[in-house]
Amino acid sequence: MNPNKGQIRKFFQTFSLLVLSLFVVVALGGLGVLYYITSGLPPVSQLKDFQHAHATEVFSDEGKKIGEFTTERRYPVEFKKIPQHVIHAFLSAEDAHFFDHKGIDLNSIARAVWSNVVRGRYAQGGSTITQQVARALLLESKKKVITRKLREMVLAYRMERELSKQEILSLYLAEIYLGHGAYGIGAAARNYFHKSVSDLTVAEASLLAGLPQRPNDWNPFHHPDLAKKRQSYVLRRMVDDKHLEEEEAKTVFAEPIRLFPLVDVNNTEAPYFVEYVRQHLMTKYGSEEVLKQGFKVYTTVNYEFQKAAERSLHRGVREVDKRAGWRGVAQHLNSQSEKDEWRAQVHRKVLDELNPPRVLPGDAAERALKVLDIDLSPYGAKASNFVGDTPVKVGGYYPALVIGVDSQKNEAEIRIGLTSGRITLEPSQWILIQGRPLERLNDVISEGDVISVKVEQVDKQRGVALCAIDQEPEVSGALLSYDVKNGFVRAMVGGLDFLKSKFNSALQAKRQVGSTFKPLLYAAAFDKGFSPSSLVTDSPVVFKNDDKVEVDTSAVPGEDWKPIILGAF
Repeated sequence: MNPNKGQIRKFFQTFSLLVLSLFVVVALGGLGVLYYITSGLPPVSQLKDFQHAHATEVFSDEGKKIGEFTTERRYPVEFKKIPQHVIHAFLSAEDAHFFDHKGIDLNSIARAVWSNVVRGRYAQGGSTITQQVARALLLESKKKVITRKLREMVLAYRMERELSKQEILSLYLAEIYLGHGAYGIGAAARNYFHKSVSDLTVAEASLLAGLPQRPNDWNPFHHPDLAKKRQSYVLRRMVDDKHLEEEEAKTVFAEPIRLFPLVDVNNTEAPYFVEYVRQHLMTKYGSEEVLKQGFKVYTTVNYEFQKAAERSLHRGVREVDKRAGWRGVAQHLNSQSEKDEWRAQVHRKVLDELNPPRVLPGDAAERALKVLDIDLSPYGAKASNFVGDTPVKVGGYYPALVIGVDSQKNEAEIRIGLTSGRITLEPSQWILIQGRPLERLNDVISEGDVISVKVEQVDKQRGVALCAIDQEPEVSGALLSYDVKNGFVRAMVGGLDFLKSKFNSALQAKRQVGSTFKPLLYAAAFDKGFSPSSLVTDSPVVFKNDDKVEVDTSAVPGEDWKPIILGAF
């Protein structure tokens, strides 16, 4: 036998043994890694009956929403009620091949890997919608590490075997965070546009579909130019996927979108009552249940009664405060720069309180727009009781700057922010000068004074607010209205301003006894044989003291005693 052939055979035997050993080691290592990754993974079957955290909503007796308690604002939406253009927008933006893959899209992963290598950082994940649902609902860790990504892929593959595509997509659209305090498209439609999902336009849907990856960075309120660029990307993808025509996409992109700032309904509709309801629910059911189970709470409070009660209390407190007299101007401004800055501050303050809708224009990206345009058109309508560039309304109270006082006409010109106003004498005659009603406005105000005014009327044609001098009250008050037939609370006002003080004077304040002692006194009288028709002599009573009184009457021994009459009841 040729010795070279034997050596070659021995070499190949050794090499084959090494390759086989290496294969076994790699296989065992792979199985070990797979076991490590899959061990402890939650069962995907739990998603069949997954319960999202829903907001608990509070309603008045007419069905108007007056409160809401939640950590994650989310509203359920039936999948069949979601328009196709909304679904197409999200699929084009996040997972165009959703209905074709089995939970993992290898092409997307390859593109993501290449993108990350080129950029030299982790910038793109390549996750499918199924993987995003697995990460959001089944995995505790959200860190961008390879083990989490592998666990996510295993769960996604299992989900595709357990759940239908519709079920997975429904979970995704209900759970995804879209910024602006909104979890899921139901909350996003309400928060951003004050609409239901079924009413979303293509422009609105494409704007929302661009948010899931970076909801804070692409939030249209904070970065309108970036939000518009992202919307452009979504529309291009919709065109590529044959969901839109090119010209249609251009028209949609140019369409201005009205956006609404967040409003905390708990602080605006019936704040003291809603806070009482919250405390009651927390005590009875616990915070976990109240904040996540989506209760519908129907109360006895009547919304119209509530608003009437608030107006009545404010009016009454201000009337009481005025009886204490005029306390003078709040401050005086001398320089023109001070006056201009003060007017700008008042303008911003009034707009912040109104919280008007904003407009995202079609050219926001081109203009590099950083701040949304404010939509004041609702306040300029003929039917509106607002007037001016700083919208002020009839019955509203505002700080005002005196521009000048006309002693001949007995009128004063003022500015409420950027809105012109005029003060006349008659509605300001609650101010007393040496016990007599005010006769001349220049006796109490002058140019440069900062005062509080109430808007009595508005002149739409001239854009002027007709006002009366007022003042911020130093007293407060409370009101509780209930139906004596059944005890139903119809209105509750615990103070003048819930944002300034959450102390509920209607329930928490301690009051003087007043006439509440009368039932006890009359009950004792009935017990002694008196009746409602009994006559009682109200002449002074004198107790004869014979030094044998067992009860201390604070009388001097040997002297008669009579009670001191403090007042009639």
